[in-house]
Amino acid sequence: MYYCPQQEHKVNTAKRLPVRWMSPESITRRIYSYASDVWAYGIVLWEIYSLGKVPYFGHSNEKVISLIIDGVQLEPPAGSPEYIAGIMKSCWNPEPNRRISFKDICSSLATKNSGHSSPAQPANQKSIEHKFPAESEEAINDHHSGYLQPIMHRNGIVYSELSIRSSSEEIFE
Repeated sequence: MYYCPQQEHKVNTAKRLPVRWMSPESITRRIYSYASDVWAYGIVLWEIYSLGKVPYFGHSNEKVISLIIDGVQLEPPAGSPEYIAGIMKSCWNPEPNRRISFKDICSSLATKNSGHSSPAQPANQKSIEHKFPAESEEAINDHHSGYLQPIMHRNGIVYSELSIRSSSEEIFE
């Protein structure tokens, strides 16, 4: 696990926050860390497998805050593969230092998807596999505050390539 308390960021300002994607510690103590990013990833995974539903739909933000603080978690969407449901639940462990790591998530996804195309993928659609250079894995492990930045390729195809940027840099140039 890559959870490091010294890598936490505490926010002291009152801003509008995306509470539906926030971990309990982010809501109660305004602490943002690698572990809170894992929590948010679990919510995004839930959105993907729910085909774009809004997390905690039908509840006000105040109610969502209460639910999260009380330990009420989303149910993995019906039809989610068991291993995906397991990843979601591992992302939402109430103890930040017990949440799954992104490295373990990637490993699990790679193991389950090796050599298989998505059943939802049309037969005439080609799969695109994108591999990062070897040094990128080190960058991921050493810099948990990086952003994924969309990059425009010269032939017009948009990729998502790893671009480590400090939080003080502008995301859009």
